[in-house]
Amino acid sequence: MAKLLEFMSITKKSLGEVDKETARLNFVKKNVTCPWHLKGRVMRQLMKHSEGAKRELIEGVKLFLDERAHTSILLNPDRARPVFHINAESADLMAAQRLASEYEANVKRWAEQE
Repeated sequence: MAKLLEFMSITKKSLGEVDKETARLNFVKKNVTCPWHLKGRVMRQLMKHSEGAKRELIEGVKLFLDERAHTSILLNPDRARPVFHINAESADLMAAQRLASEYEANVKRWAEQE
C-alpha cells in the first residue's frame, strides 16, 4: 500500500486514474503431475525450448511472449509435491487458456521423453 501511495504522490495521479491505466489480465492456472525424478529433465527441456526468448529465471522459468498483450507464462516446479505449476496470463483470455494448455502438453511430453 505504501508503494502505491508513493507512486500516486510522484505521478500526481488519483487512485482512479491509476486503476484505469492498469492492464486487466486473465490468469489461467494448471497443475501437471510430474514424478520427482523427472523434474530435472523437464526443466532442462524447458530451458532448451526457451533459449533466445525473453525470460526470467526466478522461482522457475517465466517466459514473456507478447508484451503488447501482457502475455506471459510461468512454469514452476513444486518443492513439496511431484507437480509443475503452470500460470499463464494475458489480456486475452483465450490466449491465456491456449498457452496454459500448450505448456501442459509440453511438460507431459518432456517428462515422457527418453
